[in-house]
Amino acid sequence: MTTLVPPETATAQHGSLAPLGRYYNHTMKRISKRLLLRSDPSIKRTICKRCDTTLIPALTSTVRMKDHASIIHCKTCGTDKKLLAGSQVLFSQRSENIVEKGSKEAM
Repeated sequence: MTTLVPPETATAQHGSLAPLGRYYNHTMKRISKRLLLRSDPSIKRTICKRCDTTLIPALTSTVRMKDHASIIHCKTCGTDKKLLAGSQVLFSQRSENIVEKGSKEAM
């Protein structure tokens, strides 16, 4: 069962967990740099590059559409992130790059 909580209530209830979330995001970025791993673009888009806050629309960020791009504004540090809305498909989302668990090609 899913319960919907208004953003104002969610902030009041989990406001003390924001520093812990930033710490986990920062640690994830440090480990990926140290081990030379690349994070999935969908994960990168949800984390602020400046303060490592998880960007949740209407809670920790605002989203605006402008000239074929979405601009995400972090409410914590004030940084803007511009994501272009092109017709190209990301490498990780292309059908020829997705490997099924039970396929013989994976071995």
